[in-house]
Amino acid sequence: MKRKTRLILLISIFVALLVSPSIAQWERVYYFKDVNVPFNLVHEDKILEKGKYDFEILKDFRQAIYYLRIKKKNKRICNVLGEYLYYKQRGAIVHPEVPDKPKFGMRRNPVTKDVIIIFESGRKYTKYPFVKIRFMMQYED
Repeated sequence: MKRKTRLILLISIFVALLVSPSIAQWERVYYFKDVNVPFNLVHEDKILEKGKYDFEILKDFRQAIYYLRIKKKNKRICNVLGEYLYYKQRGAIVHPEVPDKPKFGMRRNPVTKDVIIIFESGRKYTKYPFVKIRFMMQYED
């Protein structure tokens, strides 16, 4: 009996060591609660109905890769890969379009049925300042 218990404990520790690095590789950059989405979003094979969702901006701590995690009632629905955008700069002076506080916006293009979601961390956000990321999804009426 002791031998079987030790074997189960050893296997569970081994599995925990394998799983933990893959879970802990994303770090939260910012969190937006109850974002109202006035149209249906489409991502891969999922359709997100109109309504309120939580949007979480995540960063892979090993690389400069950003994700948008969409959640509803603390349940993960999907992760969308983002594209890092650079601000226009003149030497060391940052362009005045950079906001002071984190900013989040959605814009849809009715011709291509795309939604462009842009996150800007702003100048004064201490953890990740001057970050601008674009996420693209499809939508339907």
